[in-house]
Amino acid sequence: MTKPETLRILLKSFEKLQNKLKHYGAWDTEPDDISHNLVVDALNKSLLGEKFIQVIPSDAIGWALYTDMNGVQKAARQLHDAMQEIVTFVQLNTCFNPKDFREIVAEVCYRAKWKIISCN
Repeated sequence: MTKPETLRILLKSFEKLQNKLKHYGAWDTEPDDISHNLVVDALNKSLLGEKFIQVIPSDAIGWALYTDMNGVQKAARQLHDAMQEIVTFVQLNTCFNPKDFREIVAEVCYRAKWKIISCN
């Protein structure tokens, strides 16, 4: 499996996790925007040769989940761990396929695709 294919699988797996946790609000617009922005920022930093310094949320408030539900903190931690895997993968592998990575992120993170820089 190529690195771009792996990225696509990681992003799609994150979406499946969001759907699985939708009763906590993980499938709502706000958590989706948070995740898209994190992925795009990680990609952009990697393309520029910079370090990703943004903090990945690890609690319900940070992910904009429904904070009054039992189990919501565990759900937030699951989102954090899955996003950490994506960010780490992007940071370690973007240099090998920058064009392919940009295309995949733009396709999956469509709400934030206009924020992806276009450098070689």
